[in-house]
Amino acid sequence: MAKLGDVFPLVRNGVSIRQTDGATGIPITRIETISNREIDRNKFGYANIIDGSKYKNYILQDGDILMSHINSEKHLGKVALYRKQGNEQIIHGMNLLMLRANSSVLFPPYATYFFETPAFLMQIQKITKKSVNQASFTVTALKEIEIPLPPLDEQCRIAAVLDKVGGLIAKRLTDVSGSSQVFRGGVVSYTNEVKHGVLGVPQALLDQYGAVSEPVARAMAEGARQALGCDLALASTGVAGPDPDERGNPVGLVYLALAAPDGTWVRKIQQGLGRERVRHVSASHGFDLARRYLSGLEVK
Repeated sequence: MAKLGDVFPLVRNGVSIRQTDGATGIPITRIETISNREIDRNKFGYANIIDGSKYKNYILQDGDILMSHINSEKHLGKVALYRKQGNEQIIHGMNLLMLRANSSVLFPPYATYFFETPAFLMQIQKITKKSVNQASFTVTALKEIEIPLPPLDEQCRIAAVLDKVGGLIAKRLTDVSGSSQVFRGGVVSYTNEVKHGVLGVPQALLDQYGAVSEPVARAMAEGARQALGCDLALASTGVAGPDPDERGNPVGLVYLALAAPDGTWVRKIQQGLGRERVRHVSASHGFDLARRYLSGLEVK
């Protein structure tokens, strides 16, 4: 684990520039720029700035992360990763923090995924100061929050997997219109460090039983339920392939867990080969656990 202040040498608010409707020139970020958790180039502001040399210290660099720190409470901690397109210049405007990573120890896409986890957002809630019309937190308090910090090559691998996987259960939920009213969020805990640091799975369980096990699946679901503050939480841990894991667990072995107010249930399944098949069948079994619980049927 490392403090954010140790891996982000530059964390600051943007420059204050009066923006006007109908203006052109070099675009300027606004709070709305990251409202959808990505850099929305249709939501920049403008102030007829043609020469950006005056604001050269506030020009965004590839890999910078923008974070909402003054907003309504539900939007605090929202982030977007900036990827530069061509020779564009974008000025970092007021009311968004910019976090610039030490690239020798931290991979910005990995950090962006961490900032979307329930564990991080819970820490944001703890440092938030509320007023009548808005809420905020300080840079000093933000820098004290810790981030799991595996080796840099492992961070790159985690981010690459998350780019491709994105959490199939979460995707199938959020594909349904209106799901935002009941779905609080999800964590793709690809490594043991994330399982322990984000979901609170005891290290002793990971050491004794391994990641692909009934005790760890149970602890993951219970940790997710606590972190998200939700009624029901699903967790899955398994071997999608193409090879068995380091403990010799076969491809296709998956443990799924459902944590609820009155208990936690774990289902073990063993399925055929093929990563896509393992993922899709596992997600369906997870939904079946939730369906049985909500229908008053025996959960098994």
